[in-house]
Amino acid sequence: MFELGGAIRTERKDGVETRARILDAASEVFSRKGFRIATVAQIVAAAGVNRAAVNYHFGGKEALYDQVWRHARDVCLQGYPLAPPENGGSSPREALRHLIRALILRSFDPGPAGHFTRLLAFEISDPRPSLQTERLETIRLHGEHVDVIARRALGEDASEEALQVCRLSVMSPTIGLGVRMVRHPDQPEVQRIRRSDPERLAEGLFRFAWAGLQACARAADRPAADDGAEELP
Repeated sequence: MFELGGAIRTERKDGVETRARILDAASEVFSRKGFRIATVAQIVAAAGVNRAAVNYHFGGKEALYDQVWRHARDVCLQGYPLAPPENGGSSPREALRHLIRALILRSFDPGPAGHFTRLLAFEISDPRPSLQTERLETIRLHGEHVDVIARRALGEDASEEALQVCRLSVMSPTIGLGVRMVRHPDQPEVQRIRRSDPERLAEGLFRFAWAGLQACARAADRPAADDGAEELP
C-alpha cells in the first residue's frame, strides 16, 4: 500500500509539473507568434513533452490558448498591478503615474509578466471568439482604473465626456504602444522605441497625460485635486 500511495503521489506531482511546463512554454510561444501561427509542435518542443500530454492536460491547442491567456493575465497583474500598493491612499497624480508606468514597463518585459501584453495585442488585432468576453472585461478593467483616477482629480460629478477623454488619453498611447510593438516590430519607429529607456518613456507619457487632465480640470473651472501638488512645468 505504501508503494502504491507513493507511486500515486509521484504521478500526481509529475502531472502538475508537466502541466506547468506546457503552460509556461505555450505562454512564450503564443506571446511571440499569436494563436494562428503558433503550433502545438513548437510548444511541445519547448516544453520537452509529447503532443499527447497537451491533449491530456488541456484538450488541444484552442483550450490551451485560453488557459494561457488567463495564466498570463494573472501573472501580469501580479507583476504590474494597475493600482499602487497604497491604492486609495495615493494622490491622483501618483496613481496615474503608477498606472502608466505599469502599462509601459510590462510592454518591454520579455519574461512571463510581459507575455500578457503581447497576447492582448494579438487579441485586439486578431480576436478569438472564445475570449471575447474576457478580452472586453480586461479592457473595461483598465478603463475603470483611469475613471477612478479621473474622478478623484476632477470630482465625482465629472461628465462622461471628460472621463472618456481621460480614458482615451491614457489607454490609446499605452495599450496601443503594446499593439504596435507586437504587430509591427520591424518599423523603424518601433525599433527606436524598443531601444529607448522604458522608465523615461513612462514618465514622459505620464507628464503628458497629467497635463491633459489638468487642462480638463481648468475647462471645468476647478483645480485638479492632488494634495497640493504643483502643475508640471
